[in-house]
Amino acid sequence: MEEIDLQNEIVYLRRMTVEDLQAISDIALDTRIWTYTAFHLQSLSDIKEYIKKALEQFKKGSEYPFVIIERQTGKIVGCTRFYNIDFTHKRLAIGYTWINPCILADSNEYKL
Repeated sequence: MEEIDLQNEIVYLRRMTVEDLQAISDIALDTRIWTYTAFHLQSLSDIKEYIKKALEQFKKGSEYPFVIIERQTGKIVGCTRFYNIDFTHKRLAIGYTWINPCILADSNEYKL
């Protein structure tokens, strides 16, 4: 798959890499993120497995995982992905999306 970068004035999405482990683990252990999700990242081991599976699916061509970067700070604030990618029928789903609730809440420009 080709590289995909998505952005607006608030966030920038780029492909997740294994090098994002520390930045993701710095923000992913806030339990409020996982209240209404089907999966829960509760440890560094969970985060490593989450990234590993996402990158495996990327290699297979069935998912495209992104990190969400706040443009103002350049810091990773969450993750999302395209999944169930179907090249034959030119369709995909968007999900696995989460943002740390504390990261953007302090900004005067926007609130979560």
